Amino acid sequence: MLNALVSPHVLTVGSFTNYMPQEYVDPKTGHIVGFDIDLANALASRLHLHTQVISTNFSLLTPELLADRYDVVISAVAITPELQKQVNFIPYFRGGESLMVMKGNPDAIHLLRDLCGRSVAAISNTFEQQELQEMSNNCLKAHKRPVTSHIVPLTSDALQLLRSGTVSAIYQDSTLTDYFVKIYSQDFAPGGPIVDAAIEGIAVRKEDIATFNALQSVLKKLQTDGTYHSLIEKWGLSNGDITASSASLP
Repeated sequence: MLNALVSPHVLTVGSFTNYMPQEYVDPKTGHIVGFDIDLANALASRLHLHTQVISTNFSLLTPELLADRYDVVISAVAITPELQKQVNFIPYFRGGESLMVMKGNPDAIHLLRDLCGRSVAAISNTFEQQELQEMSNNCLKAHKRPVTSHIVPLTSDALQLLRSGTVSAIYQDSTLTDYFVKIYSQDFAPGGPIVDAAIEGIAVRKEDIATFNALQSVLKKLQTDGTYHSLIEKWGLSNGDITASSASLP
């Protein structure tokens, strides 16, 4: 029995709902959808609870969890030593960055160092934008041609640049690469493995032991009975499956 819920009979979930394909607003329906949302619904259902997702800024997720605005955070939050001092985590996914190229990989891009002398797209104000600049500097230090970065505001802009041949690759979150390779399988392919992989976790207040134990137990059941895997496959996120042998949990 979960007596510490924010609302009775409801699992209230904090999420930054602007992170496709894990949590985002479907423009056609206006509903919040994604892998994380499906997982939250599956967890709540097994506990005979309804689900309420509260959308907020990513930077506010932990403070608002600690202020009892919601019961848990499920929002692609990477488990770090600093955050582990504040909340408990249940590992559930593996994320990172990766390259996406055209089907057939015509420019033979497999690693970040293959980007020297190439044009590459990234979304503005992202970690990937910063890394492209660092990679370009490394190319120059190695006496190679720099990376030509095309920084755009929207993912759709980056896709258009890749399709048109303006860029050889897109450097983006690995979940986006996996998702687009699934839905546009005739167009795109991964350009190598995940870079800077990190395990993501469901965040729970440290004092809420009952909720932590209940969710941890249910997640294990979802992983055992195939529900977790079916959600991974639905969203094309096999690289994020922490039950795979290649995933290393903290």
